[in-house]
Amino acid sequence: ANFLIDAMLEMMYMSPWGFGCEKDIFFIPSFLRENGKSAIDVLTVASEKGKRLMIDFLGTPVPTSLFHRLVCLFVDYSGKIPYSEDPKLSRSAASVWFGNVPIHLWHNKPERDAIYVHIGGSSKKQKGTSLQSCISSIHTMVRKVVEDTNFCRTLSWKLKFEYNVGKSFKFLDLKDAKAMKKENTWFPKTNKSKRVKSGTILLTFDQITDFANLV
Repeated sequence: ANFLIDAMLEMMYMSPWGFGCEKDIFFIPSFLRENGKSAIDVLTVASEKGKRLMIDFLGTPVPTSLFHRLVCLFVDYSGKIPYSEDPKLSRSAASVWFGNVPIHLWHNKPERDAIYVHIGGSSKKQKGTSLQSCISSIHTMVRKVVEDTNFCRTLSWKLKFEYNVGKSFKFLDLKDAKAMKKENTWFPKTNKSKRVKSGTILLTFDQITDFANLV
C-alpha cells in the first residue's frame, strides 16, 4: 500500500490533502466529476480584482492528465501555506488559495491549447503571497509537470501576461511585457529588491528574467 501511495505521489496522480486535522488524506483529480458545472464561474472570476496569465502551449491541445497533475501540485502547495482555504475543484477547473490569495485555473475552450490562471488580489491586512512569488511558484510547477513526465517530448510552452493594450486585452510574453513602459502592473520597475515581513523577496523587473528563464 505504501509503495502504491509513493508511486502515485511521485507520478503526480494524487497529492496530499493538507486541509483540516485528519492525516493521510489524499486528493485524486481523476475521481472528480464535472456534473455539468465547473468548480469556478469563469465569468465571475473575470470580473474579480486581480491579474490573469496564460500558460500557452503554442497550439498543442493540453492533455487532461497534464492539467490534473498541475492541479495536484497547486493543491499540495496550497495546503502547506497558512490561511489557505479549502480548494474548489472539478475536472476542468480549480480554485486554490496561496495563503489569502485566490488562484483560479481552467482550460480554455474549444481548442484547450492553454491554461488560464487568475491571481486574485489580497488586502493589506491579509497574509497573502506576493505577486512575483505566485508567478515563480506557478512557473516552477508547470515546468515540473512538463519535464518530469513524457510531456517534455511533445509540448512547448510559455507564460504570457494579460495587459490592457489600447482598447483591448492581450496576452504578452515576457519579451513584449518588458517593452511596456507605462502601467507595467505585472513587473513594476524598481531599483532594488524589497524584503517583506514574511521574508519573501520581491524580485525586480530585471531579476524576473533570470529566476525562471521565462523567455
